[in-house]
Amino acid sequence: MKKRFRTFLSLFKEVNQLNKKLIPLQLGLSFLTLITSLAQVFVPSLIIILLTSQTEYLDLMIKLIGVFGVVLIFSLLTRWVERVVTVEVSVMNDSFQSSISKNLMKVPYEKVEDPIFITKKDTAVTPITQYGTIHGIISAIPKVVQAFFTIFTLSIVLSRLNIWIFVMIFGVTIISFMMNTVMMKVETREAKTSPKGNRIYVYYLRMMRSKDIAKDVRIYHMTDLLMRKIRTLFNDYIESGTSLYRAIDLRALVNRFSSIVLMILLYGFLFVQLMDGLIDIPLFILFANTSLAFSDQ
Repeated sequence: MKKRFRTFLSLFKEVNQLNKKLIPLQLGLSFLTLITSLAQVFVPSLIIILLTSQTEYLDLMIKLIGVFGVVLIFSLLTRWVERVVTVEVSVMNDSFQSSISKNLMKVPYEKVEDPIFITKKDTAVTPITQYGTIHGIISAIPKVVQAFFTIFTLSIVLSRLNIWIFVMIFGVTIISFMMNTVMMKVETREAKTSPKGNRIYVYYLRMMRSKDIAKDVRIYHMTDLLMRKIRTLFNDYIESGTSLYRAIDLRALVNRFSSIVLMILLYGFLFVQLMDGLIDIPLFILFANTSLAFSDQ
């Protein structure tokens, strides 16, 4: 955990050096996303309360327009900041890859063809250049910050409203989180095995297409040998990819199953409370929205 945290801090510093505007923009987006997510939880109950209150028609319309207006302004502002952040992240990502290229050019020549160095380099660079890992991490920062404060706020609300709903949701969420953590380790293990195999596979493809060895291939009848090697490497690549996506699909299935179990328990509990007259419709909606938002975050 300490190693990961140090890695994240070094990445954070590198990103800040490459783009000074990005971190403040991310923090601003975190705040706006937090406000928007909390509005989605509380506004429906507020609207029900306004509609069922003994308020004059004109006052009711003014209040409803005010609520919708505030939500709309925050939504539009969030979308605008998201677009600005997307552009800045893309600029940062290009600068990051340029920085990697400059550092690779400083590597001593004797290391360039060292298999151990090449494997390490591919393991580090492939996620960045092919899978957009840095882009994904930086884009996730506002979501993580927003999720943390949303969980904190909704935990207080749920524990004050009904402690048993909070305990139930927290228990299901923790079980789901632990299962996700185990499956993420499987995904990571599968993902780490692919760079070396991919490099060897690409090497043989380039060799077969190279005109430099075309004569040798024909003189020594190497076509069948090379094709068998390519086929073996390709099958290994497919097997590795299949294992990885099977782990990803299993994690998605567990998430879906835990969400269904949570909704059944939650709505069943709330329905009994509603029928017994312990809560009313606005409180039912508030409980449901708060609980599901807490679980999602």
